Amino acid sequence: MKNMLIIIMTFCVGLTYGQTTKCNCKKYENRNLNLNCDILFTDNANKFNIEILKKWEDLNKCDKIKSISFTDFDTIPKEFKRFRNVEKLRIVGINRNNIFGLHYFPKLKELILEETKLIITDSTLWTANIEKLTTNKTKILGVKSFQQFPNLKELNMSFSGFDSFPKDFNSLSKLNYASFAGHTFGFINLTEIDINKLKNLKFFEVVCWFDKISGIPIGLNNKVCTKINYEGILQQDRKNLNKFTCH
Repeated sequence: MKNMLIIIMTFCVGLTYGQTTKCNCKKYENRNLNLNCDILFTDNANKFNIEILKKWEDLNKCDKIKSISFTDFDTIPKEFKRFRNVEKLRIVGINRNNIFGLHYFPKLKELILEETKLIITDSTLWTANIEKLTTNKTKILGVKSFQQFPNLKELNMSFSGFDSFPKDFNSLSKLNYASFAGHTFGFINLTEIDINKLKNLKFFEVVCWFDKISGIPIGLNNKVCTKINYEGILQQDRKNLNKFTCH
């Protein structure tokens, strides 16, 4: 599958309203989302045929696999535990059922979810290792705190969202990229986000066509490329943001 090219129009905002800033956003304008995986499995809405894994009985061969794509799985069979070195999973859930079995991959760092649903509880442990989370048309339920993702560096959500957006977004100390494009699920109060507390953040985007966003983040500064546009944004907020559009 060819890589998906995401084109992002960005602008920078200044530390103080009225301050002129120089945009340093070019490296964020074109981001390649790598959807390629070493192997792909699909059950075509049927019970997965475990016999397919017979050719993967050699654990040395399995150890070479770093990424797997699953299509139309709601439960990942325990037999996939043999792929113990997998760091990246792509899951396309046609039926949008909850995904089970992610804990079978102890080295999982990158998760791509498309058209599915994911329920996370207080006892979910695999989230602690996630560094990149990418979603498309996906709803994530049950996350009470972003501290469940202490190593998260990139959060890229398109037409997705959390059922309830945790209030401690500022706890994502390693986050350098956050995009909520076409935000669909859950309400986000941007005034609860303090950009100054996100020391590694380089890019922050929120785009929404529904009544699910309010305010703008505090602590905006010229080190973070920011794009904010949503239905119902206050005229004063829009005016303040427009002052710092990069040309």
